[in-house]
Amino acid sequence: MCHGASALAILQRPTHGHHTKRSRGSLPTQKKPGRYWDDGIMFVQASDETMHQFFEQANARTEGIKFTYEICRDQATFLDLAIFKGNRFQATGHLDVKMYRQPTETFQYLYRNSCHPQTAFGGLVKGEMRSICRNCSNPKDRDQQIQLFHEKLRARGYTQKELTTARRPIVTQPRPLLLEEKNREKKKTSPPPLVMTTTFNPRIKGLTKALRKHWKTIMNDPECKEIFTTNGPMVAYKRPKNLGDTLISSKLRPK
Repeated sequence: MCHGASALAILQRPTHGHHTKRSRGSLPTQKKPGRYWDDGIMFVQASDETMHQFFEQANARTEGIKFTYEICRDQATFLDLAIFKGNRFQATGHLDVKMYRQPTETFQYLYRNSCHPQTAFGGLVKGEMRSICRNCSNPKDRDQQIQLFHEKLRARGYTQKELTTARRPIVTQPRPLLLEEKNREKKKTSPPPLVMTTTFNPRIKGLTKALRKHWKTIMNDPECKEIFTTNGPMVAYKRPKNLGDTLISSKLRPK
């Protein structure tokens, strides 16, 4: 790496550790368990020697925290992103990103015939599709990742029709709109939702529709009207026992 060239330096440090306190003239002592920042990335213009000196000084500051790093010239991997110098870098100086998958990725997506609510399958497809569109700055890379995603889902029992239906409203949105952070501020005046929790059973269909249809009958009762809200319940499903839960207990029982 030459002086003045754009460099990508990836930082890593332990996920678990201890916060320390230092008294004058003594080594750090353990204070309490905690979590440390695990991964990071730096965009700098410096030589290899400068970066090596930087991390030598960083590693010498605290005994319990040691940094490992990698210096890249043209492409770096950070979490699920591959950051690289694409065609627009020479003209605008902007880096490109695309989806990065581990070489050991096995694409173990949820089987379409598994015991889950229908909304779980739609949420899986839309969530992954939205992630692909956010993580790919080049439309060509985006389309390749979507095609790969479709192939893996088709092998798990999903139909092309439901994949196309889920893809259309997401791909047509501009990428800057997908990158915007949603406002998650809760209204203080709104009451908490009324949640009905039940174990999921694929043979029970239309539960939410039936509850909303007959909710007026419940609200006509004076006592129920004081207990329940007028908006109606929101149905939440618990996962039923699977074969693994039946064969193996996750709880330690005393002898």
